[in-house]
Amino acid sequence: MKIIDKTGKSTGPYLSVLDAKYIDDYRLLITFNDDISRIVDFGDFLRASPHPDIKKYLDVKNFKSFHIEYGDLMWGDSDMIFPIATLHLGGTIEYIPPQASTARAKQQPKKSRMRTTQTMRRVRA
Repeated sequence: MKIIDKTGKSTGPYLSVLDAKYIDDYRLLITFNDDISRIVDFGDFLRASPHPDIKKYLDVKNFKSFHIEYGDLMWGDSDMIFPIATLHLGGTIEYIPPQASTARAKQQPKKSRMRTTQTMRRVRA
């Protein structure tokens, strides 16, 4: 097995998180290795998720304890981690209950269990 760490500025097809800064409430300004920065709001996801490992991040002190590891933005020991492509869209991340996503999967195959509301504006850090 070969592990390639592309956490820095990359010229390849790998998208990674370079930096994240706490803004307010449950919003972060995330900077990617393609020089794009997006504001992502995790509030709706945190409030709607029933899982106790996620609920503990409603405490802003815990939420602010995020870190970047191997180009991924994560909390704890992978308690909470999101696809980089989803974060790159920016906007609001929403929790979709498993029942809703299962019913929707029958109508629309391969839907994610989370979605973002896109805000298509560039933010410069």
